Amino acid sequence: SSDLTGLLSLLKAPFKPFTSDVWWCILGFTVLVSFLLWILEIFEKGLKKQKTMWSMMTKCMNSWVRSLKDTCRHESSHEDEKVGLPRKIVMLGFSFVLLILGSSYTASLASILVLERQ
Repeated sequence: SSDLTGLLSLLKAPFKPFTSDVWWCILGFTVLVSFLLWILEIFEKGLKKQKTMWSMMTKCMNSWVRSLKDTCRHESSHEDEKVGLPRKIVMLGFSFVLLILGSSYTASLASILVLERQ
């Protein structure tokens, strides 16, 4: 039982700097941004290439996975594509939020580590 408690505390450690509400907000934000990017992609490329509902859902999930990956890596994977101005504006806003989240996480983690040391 003590081994299980020790393992759970190790698994929870990276999530300590933010509360569960903040983590849910981050997840919701990445879903929102991926949905916006998917909608913008539809407007830029047109619906011709996405005839079936399955291909549309696949594109939406692909956009969500890329946005989630961007959140974890603190960079954009959309740079290699030719994108329009609206998509660049959304990605600029998303990058700014990633910058703020990374700074907040680092500051909270540093304060937790300083308090544990004292």
